[in-house]
Amino acid sequence: MKKGLRFSSLFAASALLLAACSEWTEYESLDIKTPSMDQGLYADYVKNLKAYKAGSHKVAMASFENVANGPTRQAERLTVLPDSLDVILLNNPDNLHAGYVSEMKKVREKGTRVGYAIDYATIEAEWTEMVKADASLTEEQALTYIADRTNEQLGLCDKYGYDGVVFTYVGRSTASMTEETLAQYSARQAAFFNTVATWRESHKSAFFAYRGLAQYVLAANKPLLADCNYIILETTSASNLSEMTIAASAAVDSGDVPADRFIVTTETTRYNDEDKIYGYLGTTDAEGNAERSIRGGALWVGQPSDFTRAGMLILNAQYDYYDNTPIYFHLREAIDIMNPSPKN
Repeated sequence: MKKGLRFSSLFAASALLLAACSEWTEYESLDIKTPSMDQGLYADYVKNLKAYKAGSHKVAMASFENVANGPTRQAERLTVLPDSLDVILLNNPDNLHAGYVSEMKKVREKGTRVGYAIDYATIEAEWTEMVKADASLTEEQALTYIADRTNEQLGLCDKYGYDGVVFTYVGRSTASMTEETLAQYSARQAAFFNTVATWRESHKSAFFAYRGLAQYVLAANKPLLADCNYIILETTSASNLSEMTIAASAAVDSGDVPADRFIVTTETTRYNDEDKIYGYLGTTDAEGNAERSIRGGALWVGQPSDFTRAGMLILNAQYDYYDNTPIYFHLREAIDIMNPSPKN
């Protein structure tokens, strides 16, 4: 496959075949036999798609709200997401329904990896609530809890056969911390990072990425970032493209952060969000319409810079299913922007 070739242009000869793929997926879910098709053509499509993902291109990642009772509607299926996605992150990785395990196998056939994220902030919030209920709990117990809960969440990767994890640690500035607060912050961060690092040693083939504000990762823990496939910048609340650049520059300027693998974070809009809170930048386009962060992030990825703009993470992709026709219109558009077709 040619470099930069995207889903909608893998090969023109199979345009009708590709246009119907989502419909065939629906028929499969109902156990209805589909009309015969050129298996050789489809095999070539899958081969070229996998070669594209294995080659040099801008990476497209998306998080997805998998439901507890398994996929029963098209909007709940992983197989309906754009084939050109590189990584799907499930929002609810535990108690995974067998239907999603099956769907994971199907998207893997097209070179898509499926993982999930673990978030330090969630673990710390759990501990805070425990302390409110029992003030006798000690800081030593806090460190044990952080390590145990981190291990528990990392263990889901093997339990359900995920392809990898994203570990999230946003952190905060240490500039104004008291000595006592800094000591606690450092110890807790180390408990999280050391546990993740130990897991990584035995899962070298897994997809592995960090998400957060890398400038707030202490020097002792930064070596783990070099072992990550990607550094995902926390830019969900960015109001313009300049703020995305500032986030990347802050990470680079803090030292010892790999600058050759940055992913920017955006999110989808929501069909019932009349105030346009989710998935929009604070800027408008030429027609005066609020700009979507997905499109803005895709444009940002294509801009030149001293660091590598490796791709984009799109949060809560499921909302884009309903947002336009064809389904997942804005996800597909963003992938096309990041990976334009070669010009004849």
